[in-house]
Amino acid sequence: MIRFFLLILLVFFFICTFFTYKSLVAQRIIAEDPNELLSYNEVDSILPFFPNLGLSSTPIDMHRALYSIKEGDYELAKELIKKSIKVNPHTYVGEYLYARLYLAENKLDSALYYSFRSFYKWPKNPQHYKTFNEVLVILKDSTSLLAAFDYLDSTRKLDPTYKDDFIKSYNEIKIQYLLNNFEDKVSVTKDKLRGSWTRSYFFENGEVVSDSSLVYNFKDDYFINPSGNSFKYTLSNDSLNILSITNPPKLFQKINIYFSPSRNALLFNNVMFEQNKYQNQFFKKTD
Repeated sequence: MIRFFLLILLVFFFICTFFTYKSLVAQRIIAEDPNELLSYNEVDSILPFFPNLGLSSTPIDMHRALYSIKEGDYELAKELIKKSIKVNPHTYVGEYLYARLYLAENKLDSALYYSFRSFYKWPKNPQHYKTFNEVLVILKDSTSLLAAFDYLDSTRKLDPTYKDDFIKSYNEIKIQYLLNNFEDKVSVTKDKLRGSWTRSYFFENGEVVSDSSLVYNFKDDYFINPSGNSFKYTLSNDSLNILSITNPPKLFQKINIYFSPSRNALLFNNVMFEQNKYQNQFFKKTD
């Protein structure tokens, strides 16, 4: 009888060991899929039904929930989130998953509520922090972003996982306030154009950030570009005609150019900065 009981225990031990090993392997595969290229079916097939907790006491169904959200199966995701909460309600993984779900559904009020709770209740998980930041970027809420970073302890503030995401998120919010046009743009004259112009970035709040390595210097009939090369130019119908210095001159490029009186700045409209990619570029007069 004792031998039979020991045999049962031994079989049970090997079964538990087998499924635990299988779970660890599956979690490793998922960890190596940060862009979630795996399908829900693939993830579901490699995750065992036992044990229901993974590394760091993470509910195994959390992985299934994230992949179901990715594939747009929100009803399945809600069931998996409920199961995850039952398995471990203490690390606020449910709030994190609901935040991911409502982000996917573009329900920003709900996403903000749950991401706020998941981060402030359990800041130990960097995914909670990143998801909260993701919502704040969409809402352009730099005040809450700064407050969340300030809430972190000194160790996490130095942790690249947190620090880099804070910097990235802050820059993403800031760039949303970047002006892409001048509401008071007018034609520019040679008299206004004469002088040095530094590449600058103008923000809605009036802030200006300049890049002193990119300067154009315009004279009466020629200009010097940031690389130190000289070109002749003419102005006509809001166009800057860039010409070679040869005689006769050859037309290199034509750029639509405007002047902002309130900012004493130039707008180069729809300039190609990479192959088949265009953007407006702005320059602040520096002399």
